[in-house]
Amino acid sequence: MSDNDLKFLREDVRELSPYTVASSKDGIALQRNEAPYELPDAIRDEILDRVRNASWRRYPDLEQRELRASARQSLGLPDGLDLMFGNGSNELIGGIVTACVDPGSAVVIPQPTFTVYERMVRLAHGEPVFIPPQDDLRFDTRMILEAARVRAARVVFLCRPNNPTGGSIDLGDVEQLAEDLDALLVIDEAYAEFAGENALSVAERHANVLLLRTFSKALCSAGIRVGYAIGAPALIGHIAKTLAPYNLGVMACEAIRVGLARRSELASSHAELISERDRLITRLGSCPDVTALPSRTNFVCLRTNIPGEQLTHRLARRQIIVRDLSAYPGLANAVRITIGTRDENDRLLDALHKELEA
Repeated sequence: MSDNDLKFLREDVRELSPYTVASSKDGIALQRNEAPYELPDAIRDEILDRVRNASWRRYPDLEQRELRASARQSLGLPDGLDLMFGNGSNELIGGIVTACVDPGSAVVIPQPTFTVYERMVRLAHGEPVFIPPQDDLRFDTRMILEAARVRAARVVFLCRPNNPTGGSIDLGDVEQLAEDLDALLVIDEAYAEFAGENALSVAERHANVLLLRTFSKALCSAGIRVGYAIGAPALIGHIAKTLAPYNLGVMACEAIRVGLARRSELASSHAELISERDRLITRLGSCPDVTALPSRTNFVCLRTNIPGEQLTHRLARRQIIVRDLSAYPGLANAVRITIGTRDENDRLLDALHKELEA
């Protein structure tokens, strides 16, 4: 098919590179920040029972009232906040951009960070305003504020803890951003369960703050594809207009209701993952020419003396699949490693030692 046959497509869409992640068909999957454990059988069985007894011929509740009510209770949301659900948090990011960004609108995105923010802004013909990282890869809040002020930004995206570096901006700095910004502050908390804290109190005090969360990581449910946003009711109400009606099916709604109600049962797996993360970072610290960045997530960002793309290919030959970070600012010699099971992490360490000594 020639380009002329596709002339009805927008030029920027034709030029956009697809979002890709390396396949793990023939190796240990440590590249997608998924949970290393499956949901317990008892929780899976309850989900299946609820789906089996639900009506499949009817659309789910358009306003997701039962889901929202059970989520409010499970999460302990205060009265001044509301929530909405999306088909993964990516759908919510798209909805936020659709609701807030006109062609040419500035959106501040500190670097390096989750690439979907930029992707959605460009598709809306907004203008990403990138803030370079500090030498230690931390976000510079003063530069964020100044750029947002000078460019009259509509939105500021802040991934906390950050993907792909694993670090987290101080909560006091988040509070200051919320106080001083004349823009929507979107705080992506996809990894908050592994950080030991979140910014719920900031969202409660500031109507210009929206939290994004996901069930993919801590609730071991990436295959269900559900994310949610928390914010002021008026803000939630307007952004929800941009989402497709009935965006969650019966399976997703029932799975999340059960998962939220029984999430305390996953506390031991969270503690195990954090312990394994800290063990892996300690072991990586003994490797020559390796720097494992501090992490408050379910992954580790690793810098070596080998270009990230090259190390990714070399580990793949040993059936260890990690994420190449060489295209990110400041991460030319870096890879991202999802925390796996103890056995998977030991196999990673063995493969990494062999490659570094080669």
